[in-house]
Amino acid sequence: IDPYAAITAIADVFEAMTANRVYRKGLCPFEVIRLFEQEGKQQFNPIFLVPILQKITDTYLQHDVILSNGMKGKIILINPLELSRPSILTDGKLVDLSRERKLNIIKVY
Repeated sequence: IDPYAAITAIADVFEAMTANRVYRKGLCPFEVIRLFEQEGKQQFNPIFLVPILQKITDTYLQHDVILSNGMKGKIILINPLELSRPSILTDGKLVDLSRERKLNIIKVY
């Protein structure tokens, strides 16, 4: 497959999964990144997938988020080993989602 087609396919799937549709609400970007981490390496070439996911997650640095427990915070550090589980600053406390496995980002704004 042509490299440009491979890159376009990854971007297209990410956009399709995160976009709101008439029949469903878009998924949280970090949920989509988690799905790519789990299943994407079988469906897409990791040579293209990993750098794209790294760039996407970098764009969310300093964005405000809501966690699955209702807490609000700000993304301050991307975990390079698990892109879908960054560190969040909330109420002056650092929450490392790679260690707090029960928590997830449910909304980015």
